[in-house]
Amino acid sequence: MFAGVSGKSVYESDSIIKQSIENIVKKEKKIISDYENLRNFRKVANPTFISDLDKLLEERKMFLTYKIDSKEDQCKSLLKLLEYINTLDAKDKQLQSDILLDKINSIENETQPFKMVLLK
Repeated sequence: MFAGVSGKSVYESDSIIKQSIENIVKKEKKIISDYENLRNFRKVANPTFISDLDKLLEERKMFLTYKIDSKEDQCKSLLKLLEYINTLDAKDKQLQSDILLDKINSIENETQPFKMVLLK
């Protein structure tokens, strides 16, 4: 019974998160669309509206610039993480190689007495 309640709770939380993300994506697309529409309208707008249009364009441009900066920062962070993971992977491979070499050396050392007996 507890697992069913917990599973339902996780499902509902996931649904809320999914809906929230969808809403954010819709708002971002609307801001992009608004920016493009305002920019196009500014080309043909009455000069008395230009100042107001510029303010609206600047607001949206600030948001778009922030999104670009955020996405670039995310990429930089992920690249650093990837570099770190690759470093760990290389260290793990080196450790595995060292372990295997130690095992080979150990086996070779164990075979020495047998070889020595045969050589006598």
